Amino acid sequence: MPGELYSLDAFRRLADKFKRKWFGSARACHADIEQRFWEIVEGSAGEVDVMYGSDLDTSKYGSGFPRPVDEIPACADRTLWEEHTASPWNLNNFPKLHGSMLRLVDDNIAGVMVPWLYIGMLFSSFCWHFEDHCFYSINYLHWGEPKCWYSVPGSAAQAFEQVMRKTFPDLFEAQPDLLFQLVTMLNPTVLKGSGVPVYTTVQEPGNFVITFPRSFHGGFNCGLNCAEAVNFAPADWLPHGGFAVELYRLYHKSAVLSHDELLYAVAKSGCSKEALPILKKELVRVINTERIHREQLWRKGLVRASRMTSLKYPEHVGGTEEDPECIICRYFLHLSAVVCSCRPDAFVCLQHAERLCECNPDQQCLLYRYTMAELEDLLCMEDENFAERDSLVKDRRVRSRRISAKQSTSSQGKHLVKGRNITYKELAEAWLASARTILRSPISQDDINDILKQAEQFFWAGHEMDPVRSVVKDLERVEKWSQDLKGCLSTIESWMNEKNKTSLKVPLKFAQDLMNVDPVRCIEPGFSKLKALVEEANILEQQIKVALSSSLTVKITELEDLESRAVESPFKLEESGNLERVLDSAKGWLERAEECLLGKRDQLDSDTFHNNDINTLYDLKAQVSKIPIVLPEKELLEKLIQNVEMWQARARELLKSPVKLEDLEVALQNAEDFYISIPELHLLRQYKCNALSWIERCHKILDNVQEALDYSNVVEDLTSVLAEGRNMRIQVKELDIVEVELRKFLWKEKASKALGRRLPLKILEELTTEVSKFDFCTQYPI
Repeated sequence: MPGELYSLDAFRRLADKFKRKWFGSARACHADIEQRFWEIVEGSAGEVDVMYGSDLDTSKYGSGFPRPVDEIPACADRTLWEEHTASPWNLNNFPKLHGSMLRLVDDNIAGVMVPWLYIGMLFSSFCWHFEDHCFYSINYLHWGEPKCWYSVPGSAAQAFEQVMRKTFPDLFEAQPDLLFQLVTMLNPTVLKGSGVPVYTTVQEPGNFVITFPRSFHGGFNCGLNCAEAVNFAPADWLPHGGFAVELYRLYHKSAVLSHDELLYAVAKSGCSKEALPILKKELVRVINTERIHREQLWRKGLVRASRMTSLKYPEHVGGTEEDPECIICRYFLHLSAVVCSCRPDAFVCLQHAERLCECNPDQQCLLYRYTMAELEDLLCMEDENFAERDSLVKDRRVRSRRISAKQSTSSQGKHLVKGRNITYKELAEAWLASARTILRSPISQDDINDILKQAEQFFWAGHEMDPVRSVVKDLERVEKWSQDLKGCLSTIESWMNEKNKTSLKVPLKFAQDLMNVDPVRCIEPGFSKLKALVEEANILEQQIKVALSSSLTVKITELEDLESRAVESPFKLEESGNLERVLDSAKGWLERAEECLLGKRDQLDSDTFHNNDINTLYDLKAQVSKIPIVLPEKELLEKLIQNVEMWQARARELLKSPVKLEDLEVALQNAEDFYISIPELHLLRQYKCNALSWIERCHKILDNVQEALDYSNVVEDLTSVLAEGRNMRIQVKELDIVEVELRKFLWKEKASKALGRRLPLKILEELTTEVSKFDFCTQYPI
């Protein structure tokens, strides 16, 4: 019974005190301890309470062996710690060592996949039992007082049970599964007296003790100690595991894991050559049993069948994908189950199908995860890596049929169908004849549904039903083909009757695939109609393909006509997308080309120059080379680009050296109607504008200088306008006039300063000589 919680130190004090009570401070020998233990068990020593910290989950309380998840202590040697962590003798690694059948189990089952800890004290015991699923077990004593073991070989297990039942008849009558409870102890001398072999050993700290499948064992602790144990399962355990789950079925006890699932996973993943015969033998037993029960249910009238949901990871056991249990015997229903519509949430194994409900068998349904053919294929195994399996697949059906013939002669049992008895094989042959007739007749959905429903009773069988499976695939393909064809025609008719044509079209490739069923093994009235429509669409698509591949020979009007026909077609053509892209490109190109060809006069008057026009022309030229259409505008574009390049060359020539304003005006006058913005022309126009602006300023100054009295201001203005004129790239005649006027006013300025001053005669003579060079009466036109 559950006890109190203790720390290890508190439990140690309790255990030491208890042992001193029985044996004092002196060290007791094993014989004395053993004698007193059996006196207590047999009741001669009165009632004694002991504590035992058993079945402690190491994932919660920690293991005595190092694990990868454990922090390495500061005092430990890292190399040695890592070596022990990976050691095969580390009990945390034992269940999944190479060759262990448990290596594919994903669940961390405490005691089976994850070791248990045991903290014992004097007289704490473990009663007679064998391991769950008849597993092997390995027990390691970490420290403390010895542990005494008693064991009966698995071969004597039946004799052991008979002695136990004979010794405790009342207990077994009240609890038939008493030996599963770990609550019964019997003195080994009683067993030996009844001819049952019993072996004993004393386990010291540092010793491993291994128990074998179905080996009953029990024992007790000689004092405070700490042990750790876990299960494992090499290949020779497999038949014992099969025995265990059948024993659990008999006593309606839940198993720890599904033996069938484990067997299938091991067979799929492969095993060693040494293990292969054992695995095959257990597979044959399970497969034979499964076939026999499926056939028996069929003969009793259970003909409905359906596959179970496929496992996501069939090569592994457990995890989140757990099988249901039989509601009668609690057997894991991995390979098959029976369910009834009256209780859809209740499942039973095939052996207890009659106890599911009172409904007729034809109301029940066989659920199966694998067909017998798939199970029989598991027997095609040769070596550790199953390297030869691929070569064996070719003849596995023949071998499976041989297996089937050897395994089950009961398949010739008869079942009442339509008032007469018929064998499974005869029924399958009759079904095949009916199915082939349907395949040669006009398609009837009701007939196909009915024949496929009848076929359910054959799916679970072996390779002898491969012809049925093959015809079923044909029927399913025909059914899908017929439904797709009708759906295709329905979509086409709906689209053609629609005014706005907004619904989705039928992809032509889909319709072509429907037409390419060769040979058409059935009769479908709509086939000819759809065929005519598809042929018409094929012609249109071919015309589009040819038109798009005829570079520079097809006109845009021809493509527009093809596009119009494609729009009116009820099919979505693969080439129509290419046609639409080509036309969109062409129309977009034409729109941009027309803007250039018609011209943008407003750009000529813009104060800001845009270089986009020339770039646009070259972009248009590059784009049109990729459009496989005859476009008249292309020739106009070429001529326009030639004009642009000509004007660029002329403008650059004018820009090489200063040019007369008159020549520039003539050149620009000729380019007046050229609407493409060319950078060089723009620069020349700017030069002209600057020159005219300078001339206007120049005239304004010259108009005002004649009446000016302040000669220094006039000199300053004329000097400024002369400097600007000399910096211009344009030659203007007014520049000479400004130079003359500037010299005049420089003389006037000098003469006015001389008046009123006494100057040497020489300077006056110079002024007089200089003035004779000027014509002060000259008038300049504005």
